[in-house]
Amino acid sequence: MLTAVVQAQERYRSNRNGYAQSFGDDGLKMQDAIDKLTKYYDISMAGGGEPAFVSGYSVTATAKNEGPQYNDKGCQVLQVELNTALLSYKSANANGDDTTGTANCWSK
Repeated sequence: MLTAVVQAQERYRSNRNGYAQSFGDDGLKMQDAIDKLTKYYDISMAGGGEPAFVSGYSVTATAKNEGPQYNDKGCQVLQVELNTALLSYKSANANGDDTTGTANCWSK
């Protein structure tokens, strides 16, 4: 889902001066898809805006309490961030501590 949002953001930006600020009709028009496909994660987005938001945007998936991903204590939060044309993949544990370099959350 995070990759789908990144791709939708690039399509959005190719037709406008910046990135979308929402998943809904006024943004990426993905809210229905996110609601249906996010059984185990809550998806949120920050940043975006027109003219081009200097820092880009970030999309975060946080494991829901009732899902099996919640038991993955090192990777409960997954994030994709675009910052000044650099796309990075991040993660955090249940306490919110950055586990990007220590946990095996993103395959290489």
